[in-house]
Amino acid sequence: MTILHKLRARGHWESHAALIEFQGGGDGTRAAVDAIVVPTARPARYLGPVADLARSVGCLLVVLCSARATGQVIAGLVTSRPGLRAAVVDLPPGYAHPLLDFETSKHPQAGLAKHVDLSTKRNVGLLLARLLGWEQVLFVDDDIRGLDAGMLARASSLLGRYRAVGFRVGEYPDNSVVCHAHRLGGGDQETFVGGNALLVDTAHAHSFFPAVYSEDWLFLYDHVRSRAVVVAGTTTQLEYDPFASPLRATSEEFGDMVAETLFWLLHREIDVRTSDPSLWRKGLARRSAFVEDVIGRLLAMPSGSRKTERALGAMKAARARLDEILPEDCQSFVDAWRADLANWSDRLLGLPSFASERRALDYLDLPIVSLEVIR
Repeated sequence: MTILHKLRARGHWESHAALIEFQGGGDGTRAAVDAIVVPTARPARYLGPVADLARSVGCLLVVLCSARATGQVIAGLVTSRPGLRAAVVDLPPGYAHPLLDFETSKHPQAGLAKHVDLSTKRNVGLLLARLLGWEQVLFVDDDIRGLDAGMLARASSLLGRYRAVGFRVGEYPDNSVVCHAHRLGGGDQETFVGGNALLVDTAHAHSFFPAVYSEDWLFLYDHVRSRAVVVAGTTTQLEYDPFASPLRATSEEFGDMVAETLFWLLHREIDVRTSDPSLWRKGLARRSAFVEDVIGRLLAMPSGSRKTERALGAMKAARARLDEILPEDCQSFVDAWRADLANWSDRLLGLPSFASERRALDYLDLPIVSLEVIR
């Protein structure tokens, strides 16, 4: 890395690779995965590769639907694949359950609808795992490609030594809008493991997914801190336009800033479990310097590029959102997150056990669409 590049990256870690282990995968010949959980809001056609993966592995596919994903249509996709076992569930609008009552969801800087939907679906997956005694669950998004049974078998054999096994997403890189803009402006931005392709030891992982952008980083945070997260391969993601709307950057900024600051502190082995607003004053200052640096580099690029113009619009939206965030907001969110973690652990310990998916979903007040494929 050149001196200029180091200056450009000041205030921002371009890679968190030093915080996790890298393995080519274990020596497993068959995945011991109990279920693949897919939170989806897109049309059924996106689910094809994930459905094929679940059938080849021989595990249950759990599809949690909302928005453009309708359970009846997805049930048709399921039944077109003989041998595939699946539970297809329509998440009702405004779905809530006492087990999913979190202080972080009520925080004024978090709890935006799109993040509530995703975090709720992933937390439902965690609850199903505890209710049904599942030990290994793969969380995967419907736009992930390149995962196969062999990769999953090797990853599965690593659980036990690790609490979570992730897959690095290459093309298309999975980053926040700000990090995509950083890369567009010449930054050497890497990706990190996340909930879009994550195998979890659900018998021992006690985290949850808060309703905020970077909810998967917060889910992994304590496991990363204890060196219990490993990368076991590379997948791809369908391409999308991160700069299509400035609202995307606006909705991401608070969660992105909090997560990047927490991981910045992890690199320096600084404990954030105690309240210290000064850490967040410095974190906000670093983030502000980084955002301004990215904007400056984009402005210096040759004019006339529509992509650059849209990236600039997104970055200005991120800057405006960042200006609204106070150190006290960040600290109060982290305090709420820590309290939620403790409450979540207690809730998990108090859960009953069920022998069928039908009964577990009934317990969570969730309607089953594809009754015919439930054991």
